[in-house]
Amino acid sequence: MQRVSAILVLLVTASLKVAALIHQPPILEQQDPILGTSLKVVLEGALLVETVVLLALLRIRDRGAAALVILTFIVPASLYRLAAHLAGGAACPCLGQPSGWWPWLAYHETMVLNTLAAWLFLSSVWVVETRLRS
Repeated sequence: MQRVSAILVLLVTASLKVAALIHQPPILEQQDPILGTSLKVVLEGALLVETVVLLALLRIRDRGAAALVILTFIVPASLYRLAAHLAGGAACPCLGQPSGWWPWLAYHETMVLNTLAAWLFLSSVWVVETRLRS
């Protein structure tokens, strides 16, 4: 269940990133406060990483291995988001700011992404910890 949920989340977030790269919202030209490059480059890098993780999860059937892949993805992504927030970054541009055409997301994007990240992290830790005990 956790693996399938992660696959669905990655499909949605990757699709929103592709849409952002096609539509090129102005936020993508801003400088990233952490990496010092344009947010477009960060978005492209995140899309590449998400695609690799997605392909790995599609191939992996073992729950423990899938949980490790998810942890390897979610921990650095969450640390980056935390660092960007602490550096004074405004709304997370992680999805390419689809809030321009989906107003509901403008108010809930950070909460939804933080909730998904927390769930993926906690469920992955639980799976790995359960596997280590058995």
